[in-house]
Amino acid sequence: INREKTQIHFIGKRPQFTFTIEGEPLTIQSAIRDLGVHYDNKLSFHDHIDQKYGAAMRIINLIFRAFSTRKVSTYLRLYKAFVLPILEYLSPIWNPSDIGSIQKLESIQRKFTKRLFYRVGKPKISYESRLKKLSLCSLKQRRLLTDLVTFYKVLHGQIETPKALFTGAPSISRTRGHRKRIQYTTFLKQKPFSTFLCRVPKLWNKLPERIVMAKNPTVFREEILRH
Repeated sequence: INREKTQIHFIGKRPQFTFTIEGEPLTIQSAIRDLGVHYDNKLSFHDHIDQKYGAAMRIINLIFRAFSTRKVSTYLRLYKAFVLPILEYLSPIWNPSDIGSIQKLESIQRKFTKRLFYRVGKPKISYESRLKKLSLCSLKQRRLLTDLVTFYKVLHGQIETPKALFTGAPSISRTRGHRKRIQYTTFLKQKPFSTFLCRVPKLWNKLPERIVMAKNPTVFREEILRH
């Protein structure tokens, strides 16, 4: 192990002892970046969201500086190709539940669509109306869809996870819920609602049976969008 490249990161309470290599204490980091996701020792993703906000806005500004066309389709293709991937990379891990973070992320698309309408000479209308005319979903809805598709893949073994995380929910009645209802283990119920394994099962259990019984993720996604 390279001591100079090794650091310590604690989740939760910091233990009262020191880690060393070759007698030298290791540096303790309160926040780290792992696989492109920034988080701190409280599993907060505020720094990650701040960085993604800055990166997305820089790309949007670059798009409007580099292109002068009045074709809406051109800006939409650029937005979907270069901005959305920044905002949605591994979103099931860091998808926020606090209003401030949700609004900050949504403001990116709000500003983009406003600038787009101004650039192409369209009249001022509300954000929701702009989304409808551009056939876009809100970023919050897109993250929710990604959550559910990821959860579908987990339950169908397409993403490897410990089987002990979920068990089938006992049937209360034939008219309540669907055959794929699940319950999560007790220790997960103590986690903040913002964590994936607490956030998504509640949404999953509320879906109609025709959606959860979809034969593959593509059909599942299409059914969600039609729901």
